[in-house]
Amino acid sequence: MYPSEQGFGHLVAIFVAVGAVLLGLGWWLYRRYRDDRPEDQQSFREFRHALPEHVNEIVRKHRFPKTGTDIAVPDAHFEEMMRFYEATLEASGIRHLVFGHIGESHMHANLLPSTEAEFHRSKQLYLELAEKAIALGGTVSAEHGIGKLKHAFLEKMVGEKGIKEMTAVKKALDPACILGLGNIFPSAVLLQKK
Repeated sequence: MYPSEQGFGHLVAIFVAVGAVLLGLGWWLYRRYRDDRPEDQQSFREFRHALPEHVNEIVRKHRFPKTGTDIAVPDAHFEEMMRFYEATLEASGIRHLVFGHIGESHMHANLLPSTEAEFHRSKQLYLELAEKAIALGGTVSAEHGIGKLKHAFLEKMVGEKGIKEMTAVKKALDPACILGLGNIFPSAVLLQKK
């Protein structure tokens, strides 16, 4: 939906929520950024890069890897997905930060576990978030690819039949399965005989 059709209320609510997170990180959003002013461009660039840097500092401090999503949903379901993020992540008690590409309904939830139990729970939460996105017609990999870590999410999204069809195309183009083995599909799936 375009803001003119729906109003700006939901965007304002999102901006206020983002602002609250940023205030907690020591940022103060006191003026509008303009893309035609070099000083604003530089300031926004610094701000944009500070968020993931802050996440990385927390990861180093806690010595557990973050669990970061790469989920997008259709625009019509963005608010529902954001409410699901909020409810699910708050209930988990795991420190987290959500940021991303609001205009593309594509957010990155970063779970920042500080214990072994939280680390394992964060993996389960990722699955729950991915399943919700799929149910809303979204994707589990909006920007960063499936790689070696999201095989199960891809199968949940396209199903066993979809995986078989995709691996058939892969095998037709790469019969020896030597290109990117283990990326997108588990090696065992690619190397199994018919």
